[in-house]
Amino acid sequence: MAGLAVLAKFPRFETRVRPFMTLAKTHGFTRWFAIVGLFFIAVIGLILRFWCAGDMFIFADEIHSLECCITRSFSWIITHFSESDACIPLTLYNKALLETVGLTELGMRLPSLIPGAMLVTGTIFVLWRIVSPVEAVLSAGIIAFSPYLVYIAREARPYSMVVLLFNGALMALFLWIGSRKRGFYLVVSAVCSSLCLYFHPVFAPSLAVIMACPLCLILFKDGYRDLWKQWLFSALLFLGLTVVLLGPSMSSFLEGLGQKGGAGTADLHTMKHGLLLILGLPGMIPFWIWPALGCAGALSLGRRYPWETACCLVILLFQTAVLFWIQPQLLEIPWVWLRYMVHLIPVFIVAIVCGLTGILKRIIVFSIPGRFSLAGAFTVVAFFLIYHQVSLHYRVDTHNRFNAHPMTSFLPDVQKMSEFKMIVPSFYTNVLDKLPPGDIVEIPLLFTFPLYGMYQNFHSRNVLTAPAGKGFDQDLFTKHPGVRFKTIVCSNMNKTVEPRYLIVHKKIKEELVGAYNVLRKNPLMEGQIGRMNSLFDDYLLDVLFGRGDIIPGLCGSQVKGVPIYEDLYVAVYQVNGVKP
Repeated sequence: MAGLAVLAKFPRFETRVRPFMTLAKTHGFTRWFAIVGLFFIAVIGLILRFWCAGDMFIFADEIHSLECCITRSFSWIITHFSESDACIPLTLYNKALLETVGLTELGMRLPSLIPGAMLVTGTIFVLWRIVSPVEAVLSAGIIAFSPYLVYIAREARPYSMVVLLFNGALMALFLWIGSRKRGFYLVVSAVCSSLCLYFHPVFAPSLAVIMACPLCLILFKDGYRDLWKQWLFSALLFLGLTVVLLGPSMSSFLEGLGQKGGAGTADLHTMKHGLLLILGLPGMIPFWIWPALGCAGALSLGRRYPWETACCLVILLFQTAVLFWIQPQLLEIPWVWLRYMVHLIPVFIVAIVCGLTGILKRIIVFSIPGRFSLAGAFTVVAFFLIYHQVSLHYRVDTHNRFNAHPMTSFLPDVQKMSEFKMIVPSFYTNVLDKLPPGDIVEIPLLFTFPLYGMYQNFHSRNVLTAPAGKGFDQDLFTKHPGVRFKTIVCSNMNKTVEPRYLIVHKKIKEELVGAYNVLRKNPLMEGQIGRMNSLFDDYLLDVLFGRGDIIPGLCGSQVKGVPIYEDLYVAVYQVNGVKP
């Protein structure tokens, strides 16, 4: 995170935790064992984020920024918060790529990939100085390998950048608390806070606490009362930058807030299933486990860093309270709620790890040598990584084009679900494996549910997509020559394609509803997607794909000739090395 490398060198953390053995104070074999292990954690974490990141389909909310940058001007983007919550700075970045070198899947995701990588490496620098070796290894491993944080770093949305900027502001504030007279840290905190707010205003409650925390110290703690000028300068800097960045678009933001505020219905069910996404482990973790471990961790960290811990607790409570008060649209969906709390996930992970290790220390009456406890921590992290990789929770194989969206974190093996197999078009299960090799182009485009990715479990062929009909953004990528996506086949994209099969899903709406209803019968999936039913009602499906069925003859010039296979649901055409 911003300024985290500085944190690793700051001596305050050595004096404040003198009775506590941090990783930086270890020596000999244990120290080098930890260094090598954390190095591999960092490397693997970076690989998980960057591997095949440019091969993933455009999916879910990624479409919002693309729609704005393709259809709107620079001036409109600067002055408007779109109805779809397109992030202004990311949309400007995409627009710049579109008008210059061309917009690709990898290019649009770089602003998320780079902060995601910095989070992994920066976290290790911080943990090196502030927690024990076991706590550092477990925290770094979970942050590096959490499928949710991996996904956030691979999605072209503002949340990866928000996590980096928020934690940069938080760490700069903590450095100021320790240094007392170094106003530079307050300046860094103010700049990071303002930029974080620009990337997404939903995090304003947390940033307000960060800006108010120094004032509380100045008013109520000896040794800080003569630093009010530093705080005043940083507060004015924050306000000034915020006015410059958000001022032009503030009227549209307030208008959108008035329309979407109060439309959500989040409750404890939302929090319970949202928290499960952090670890992504099978089984229903009782809700009380999370606050219990969090409180235990807060007590452990509070003894070492009391003001910092108190600040984090206030941020957590205030952000949660404001979200439940405002109830923005779709907040009742667990993964929507969690992304509005995503900036606190790294801190929360450290807290629950410290709480768990503290409890274990009191349960285990005998002493375990440091190197063995460290080996145990690495073993836990290794199993955590292996489980998620084997379960395909990272989607880093070359034949899986859908990113690991949180709605599929607990997706069961659909090949073993008899009810799901019954709704899969028979072409995938009975015909395709008898045809010659070749890529598949699925028609139409899907943005709301990774149905084609589920079908891919039955054939394992490389998949592309193409637009069809007059539904939502089906013709979006034909509107600008700067679009250079390799996962989408459009008539304006100049590329020669390999022999492949075009599959037109004539009754795509029925397929989506059928898959959704079957998957809801799984308890864990029901917890994640059960409240997404508004995305599968007749009205929205007509918006997405147009009224009625998809007619193959109206799907563009790439669909022509006589289909080699056709049934009630799909029509399959063969194309041989032609330009679409």
